Amino acid sequence: EMNLNLILIRHGQSEGNVDHEVYYQKPDHYIKLTEKGVQQAIELGKKLKEEYFEENKNRVIFSPWERAKTTASIISSFIKPLTSYEDSLTHEIALNHSLKEMVETRKEFASPEKDEYSFYWYKEHTAESYADVYKRARIFYQDLIINKYKFKDNDNVFIVSHGVFILMLKAVILNTSVDDILKERWLGNCETWKTSIETIG
Repeated sequence: EMNLNLILIRHGQSEGNVDHEVYYQKPDHYIKLTEKGVQQAIELGKKLKEEYFEENKNRVIFSPWERAKTTASIISSFIKPLTSYEDSLTHEIALNHSLKEMVETRKEFASPEKDEYSFYWYKEHTAESYADVYKRARIFYQDLIINKYKFKDNDNVFIVSHGVFILMLKAVILNTSVDDILKERWLGNCETWKTSIETIG
């Protein structure tokens, strides 16, 4: 067994965070950081460099979606990770339509069905439900536990991802229900959540 220090990071402010109409114009995975989002990533990188100055202990795993990749790249320029990996499991909840349409439809979701299944299972305007993202988070967590990436004891693993995925990953790590985790405040842009886990690999 060995210990890994996990630092979960939500990407910087994106075009979609500022204007949901962007989702009508381009696929979610192409949504970019705003100038503010770039600056947020720079400021976070500076802070992380002070705390995690041992470059040979730093590793980065990031979502393949543009806003997370850019955030990870900026942060990496400060913490100089020994290794950096793109992991397709860590992307945001996949949408079929715009986020705006999804939110409006959920407002009108029939209450009896909502009470029985909750938003956790619902996916009329998404390609995935929260339940699907939770499953991806569990698989990703298992990859960490078996040490798929061959990290070393007490490595710092920076996971740069998205709001929903991070929330579901927290539920897996804390072994709590999704209903309970959804009551927590979501990470803001370039905010972090830190914990440690033990691996079996």
